[in-house]
Amino acid sequence: MAHPAPTSSALATLTAVPVAVTALDPVLLAQSCAALAGAPGIDLVDEVARARVVVVSVGVLAAAELRLIRQVRASAARPEVVVVAGEPAAADTLAALAAGARGLLRREQADAERLGQAVLSADLGDCTLPEDIVEQVPECDAPPTVHVLGPASATRDALVAALREAGAVLVPRPDSAPDTVTVVAGETVERALGACGRTGAERALVVAERFTPESVVRAADWGAKALLAAAEATPQRLLAALGSARDGDGRVPYQVMIRVLGAGTAEPVPAQRASGVEVPLTARQTTVLRLMAEGHGNGEIARLLECSEHTVKNVVYELMARLQVRNRAQAVAHAIRTGVI
Repeated sequence: MAHPAPTSSALATLTAVPVAVTALDPVLLAQSCAALAGAPGIDLVDEVARARVVVVSVGVLAAAELRLIRQVRASAARPEVVVVAGEPAAADTLAALAAGARGLLRREQADAERLGQAVLSADLGDCTLPEDIVEQVPECDAPPTVHVLGPASATRDALVAALREAGAVLVPRPDSAPDTVTVVAGETVERALGACGRTGAERALVVAERFTPESVVRAADWGAKALLAAAEATPQRLLAALGSARDGDGRVPYQVMIRVLGAGTAEPVPAQRASGVEVPLTARQTTVLRLMAEGHGNGEIARLLECSEHTVKNVVYELMARLQVRNRAQAVAHAIRTGVI
């Protein structure tokens, strides 16, 4: 995916590229403008309509930021887009590329030289990505192909919109293309599956408003490879869930997993000091625990808290030690039972 940047001799022969910067945050806008002001081969302009390349500077790659990328790409000039983001994960990168981005840089890497090279590469039709991100992104030259089933409902309509936002290609039949994922949507698992045949698709994802342990078992018996709560069906999570359904990795809403496991899991022992007084969690540990309970992985938590994934891992280890539990499910189950979250 990554391509070598133009050499300095090549830069010298290029006509200055008109580049605009846009952002939802004026501070991020100013930072990227300052970097580009010192980049060779760049003509910084103040209107997207005059630009051949637009730098979209964001903190995270959530729904609003992805909409901004699509809006820039859909503008009359059809400029190429280079994204500068805080701590993008592989799923964020896929979502940005699906929205139309030509390149992506971490904010810490977006100095005058690197950002200028990424902009000039985009103008030449090349894609620039951080090397470690390239290693994480699965080979996926084409957007995911999806066949949607389920009764007509607001849940299904919202899902279809989110799938399109994620860059998925919707097809009328499950065998329309290789590796097509069948997505079944409904308010409940029972209603979703009721509109389908008795046997599930080879690669299936079930999206519902509500899950119970019994409905999880039913979905698994039907053939679902992954489950996703409708409230969590953001473009990024949909891409991850579609990958799980395609590859058969398995993906279950965290709160449901806790309830299913809780029936056979001993009550975790609260962490206590020698005096017998329960050890309180820090504000950051409580925040991370709450995000874990909502089903966020370490990468998503790092993005939301604007810190590194390594920092999140350390916080998780610390809170598990304080709660004296063996895994994340036990930590969240304990926190819910004791009212911590």
